[in-house]
Amino acid sequence: MKRILAVLLAVFLLLSVGCLTTKNVKAEETAAPKEEAVKEEAANEEATNVEVADKETAKEEAAEEEAQETDIVGIRMDLSEVEANAKGTLIPNPIGVFDDDRNIYVMPIYYIAMPKEEASAILYDFDAPDEEMNKLNERKTILHVIVASAIDYDQTLKVLSEKLETDYSEQFAGAKVIGTADGYTFYSIPERDEQKISAFDEEYLAEYDKLQKELFDVEKSAKLFAPVDPAKAMVGQKLEFTTTDPDGNTVTSKELFADNEITVVNCWGLWCGNCMKEMGELKKFHDKIQEKGCGVVGLEYEYEWDDEVVKNSKDALNGFGITFPNVLITEELVEQLLGFPTTFFVDKEGTVLCMPVTGAYVDKYERALESLLQGEAAADVPVEDAANAIAENQDVLYNVCVTDENGPVAGVIIQFCSSTSCQMGKTDAEGVTGFTMPAGEIYDIHVLKAPEGYEKDNTVYHTENGKSDVQIQLKKK
Repeated sequence: MKRILAVLLAVFLLLSVGCLTTKNVKAEETAAPKEEAVKEEAANEEATNVEVADKETAKEEAAEEEAQETDIVGIRMDLSEVEANAKGTLIPNPIGVFDDDRNIYVMPIYYIAMPKEEASAILYDFDAPDEEMNKLNERKTILHVIVASAIDYDQTLKVLSEKLETDYSEQFAGAKVIGTADGYTFYSIPERDEQKISAFDEEYLAEYDKLQKELFDVEKSAKLFAPVDPAKAMVGQKLEFTTTDPDGNTVTSKELFADNEITVVNCWGLWCGNCMKEMGELKKFHDKIQEKGCGVVGLEYEYEWDDEVVKNSKDALNGFGITFPNVLITEELVEQLLGFPTTFFVDKEGTVLCMPVTGAYVDKYERALESLLQGEAAADVPVEDAANAIAENQDVLYNVCVTDENGPVAGVIIQFCSSTSCQMGKTDAEGVTGFTMPAGEIYDIHVLKAPEGYEKDNTVYHTENGKSDVQIQLKKK
């Protein structure tokens, strides 16, 4: 827009000068230097505005190139126009990796037969009555499932059917190919749950059918590329850092990795119950693999590193008889982790040799290490149960809401644990932190740290079947 305005301004100035010069030749001669000055000024102004516009365009393009949530499936599409014109609510839900071989990725696109404002009000209302949540779930169904597959049609159908434990051939027969990119074929599969949509009001039912067709057009113009698997993306990266041990001594990654053929790097924390559960096995594992010129290194993450935590850390390591090195993890690496514990396999230079393992799976550490020592591609990693998330028509956002007697409490560190791994989150200004996890499991929740002025809360909270929100009330000292 600025570029257009600059051009129009320049044209206006030139036309103005032209009109003046037609009135009087003498005036034209007198005005010539002025005219040239005006032209030059206009040209300079246009050039300046064009430069600004170009910078803004470049900035916009750069922003567009920033990682997006749907990159995990290898697709970027613009749903803004469809969403703006829709009476109901569209929700893309990029789940990502779908099968153990990590060559199929999925993203369901949901439709909720109610206005976005109404749907959002229920989704983010921690006190929403059960009947409201039930109403939303009754009006929520899948429009399309986008599948990015690196294997052929028949194999893809076989994997989908096996993972969903149903004959998926009828649905897959209606799939349209969006396109191909980087060895992947992208399919758009229309879904139609007759039982659910039969309860829709007529206007929403008509829109559902209309959106089924419109989505194909939007998807056809999508940008396609190889799915960006966060775990797979780390393969080949080099772990290089300088940190400290529990006594405050400086340690470099080079020192930690240089003496081992392969180092098993285990990221853990005292606050992570699953991390602590595997410590005994890790000790035995380390003792066993030393014979093969390998070893374990622990990278510890604590939300607060004070004298009490240092003591507790040393007591824990001594209690398990841990002799392998343990140092503090860097914040840069923490930001790349999907949960705790996470375990990497690196060479003497710190290069990540295969996809990390998220969760407490010492048996998988052993299998991966053996594969690497034999020169094979070690890729045995646990995968989130994406199949169940699609089959059950949901991947749940669990919100933890922390309040005191006066209202929301910000800055509370929350631990959220599945049966195999833990995550941490900090409550925002509304006292909320969220964790997206597959439905069907009961998760444990702890208050790791409350802000100054609050009593310590050692209660173990749990999620409940059918409910996605957990309320915690802190007491002031």
